[in-house]
Amino acid sequence: MNEKEKLEALDKTLAFLQEKDIKEVSQTTRIAINRLEAIYQKKFDALQRVHAMGFLQILQKEYQVDLNHWMAEYDKHFFAKSSPDLDNTYVAKPQEPQTPLSSPFLDSSRVKDPTEIPSFEPEKTPKWYFMLPLVALAILSVGIYIYYKTSKTFSPQTHVEIAQENPETTPTLEEPPPHASTPQNPPKPTPPPPSPATSPTTKPTPTPPPSPQKEKASTPEPQDDSIVITPKEEVWMERIDLDTHYKTQAIIKETYTFETHGHKWLIAFGHGNLSIKANGEDLDSSRDRPLRFLYTPKNGLTRISLSTYRKRSP
Repeated sequence: MNEKEKLEALDKTLAFLQEKDIKEVSQTTRIAINRLEAIYQKKFDALQRVHAMGFLQILQKEYQVDLNHWMAEYDKHFFAKSSPDLDNTYVAKPQEPQTPLSSPFLDSSRVKDPTEIPSFEPEKTPKWYFMLPLVALAILSVGIYIYYKTSKTFSPQTHVEIAQENPETTPTLEEPPPHASTPQNPPKPTPPPPSPATSPTTKPTPTPPPSPQKEKASTPEPQDDSIVITPKEEVWMERIDLDTHYKTQAIIKETYTFETHGHKWLIAFGHGNLSIKANGEDLDSSRDRPLRFLYTPKNGLTRISLSTYRKRSP
C-alpha cells in the first residue's frame, strides 16, 4: 500500500469516527472533546506525542480501527520522518526481530504533569453532597417533634369541644314539658248536700266517677321500667344493654316501647326528629343530626357524645 492509499484509509477511518456522537465517544474513551477534535482534524500542534499515542491506542481498542498512519503523519509534521507502525504493540512477528518502540514515557523532555489531562482526572464530589442528607434528616426530625407536641397539646381541647357540641340545642331531660304536668281529666267539684231544713225530701245527686274508657283513650304515661319512642319520621335506632351486652338495631316508623328491666342502656338514633319518654320525663327533639343517650334507672336519659358512646359500647 503506497503513501496515498494509506492517507485515504486514514481519512476514511477519521470520517467513520466523526460520524459518531463526539460526546458519546468522550464518555466511552475518557478523552476530552477538544483532544478528539484535534485527532479528527489532524491538529498536530495541539497534541503532545505521548498524549497522542495514548489516545490513538484507546480509540483502536474501543472501535477496532487502524490509526497507525496518524502517528506517521504526526512524525512527518515534526521530524520529517515516519514513525514505526502501532501494530507492533499488538501483533508480534517472530520471523522478524522486534524493534523496540520508543516508549513515550522515557521521553522525559516531553512528559509533563499528568494533571494536564482533564479527561483522566477523577471528579471530586463536593462536601455539601454529604451534608445535604444530614440537614434533611434534622429538618424532618424537628418537624415530627413539633407535630407530635402540637397534637398532644390540643388533644384535651378537642374532647372538650365534643362534649360541648351544640349546648344551645341540647334538650333538657330534667324539665318535663308544660303539658306533662297538667292532669288529663280534672275531677269536677262535688256540690255540698242541701240543708235538711230547706229541702227535706231532696237527695243529693252523686257525681259520676270519670269514665275508664276516656282514661284508656288518653296517652298512657310510661312506667318507670319502660322507654317509649315516638318518631316523627322513619328513623334508625340502635340499643345496647350494658348489663347483658345485648345489642339490636331496627328501623322505627311508629311508636316503639321496650322494657329496661332495671338495666343500663345505650341508645342511638340516626336523626333527632322524635320524642322519648322515660322515668316520667318527656323529651321532644327536632333536629337532623344523630342523637345518642345513656339510660340509667337512677338518672334516666342523659345526652352523650359519639366518643363517649363508642367508649361505653361493649
